[in-house]
Amino acid sequence: MLEALWVEKYRPATTKEYVFPNNQIKDAVTSILETGNLPHLLLSGGPGTGKTALARALVNDLELEDIDVKMINTSDENSVEVFRNKIKDFAETFAYGKFKVIILDEADYASPAYQAALRNLMEVQSDTCRFILTCNYPNKIMDAVKSRCQHWKFPRPDKNEVTMRAAQILVSEKIKFDLALLDKFISLGYPDTRKIINLLQQHSIDGELRNPAAEVDNQDWEFEIIELIGKKDYSKIREVVAKNAGLDDYERLYRLLYQNIQAAQAVVYIADYLYRHAFVSDPEINFAALCEKLGALE
Repeated sequence: MLEALWVEKYRPATTKEYVFPNNQIKDAVTSILETGNLPHLLLSGGPGTGKTALARALVNDLELEDIDVKMINTSDENSVEVFRNKIKDFAETFAYGKFKVIILDEADYASPAYQAALRNLMEVQSDTCRFILTCNYPNKIMDAVKSRCQHWKFPRPDKNEVTMRAAQILVSEKIKFDLALLDKFISLGYPDTRKIINLLQQHSIDGELRNPAAEVDNQDWEFEIIELIGKKDYSKIREVVAKNAGLDDYERLYRLLYQNIQAAQAVVYIADYLYRHAFVSDPEINFAALCEKLGALE
């Protein structure tokens, strides 16, 4: 039997189990549950900040019929054909319960034509069908769609709360762990709580949280970077990145440096070289130059 995925096992099933990012969203959810009146919603924020988890928990608490709820991952299904065959047909059919709900996850992947068709449907079918859209980049959602929704913005979760949640999961799974090692996982994945939980499960072996930097596994080279940042060994960081990083890794590496280096001048350098990254022909050389700059701050 396959081991349950921790991100699913510990996903909140109801809003009572959900840790709200702020009181504004909590009060709005409370009002919806008290009145039973669900508006169209747009939930925006970074990956792993709890948008989809809240959408699912809210729908569960509204006690809708399963047949009246449809969830679509728009990053996979973003064509006009999908809209016509799955969304429009579903929205226009009779609801078995109070009303229907369509959750469009990662709605910022929807094409302009998709969104143009959606805005009309949201208005025409609003008496019987409500939409919950989640997205990382609200600027990619057209204004006509935004104007039909209540927009809830999800800030980054508090780092201490993420650490506490991660520790609770490890305790529940009877995993032995060191707080200093747990902090490394938090530093690597924050603010993406989902990524942190997946990393913890991946490296929990024989009832113990293992330090991947101590293992022979090139896939865990980012953990080594976390350790090297603590040692301010930027020359070694340059070597590790040159050996392991692919073209798609560099933007994440700039973010990793930004989140773990507190010096004001370092932030200026990171911003400068991240900007250059969009134009250079060799991102490895650009990143190496940044490491040299950071090393000169000593």
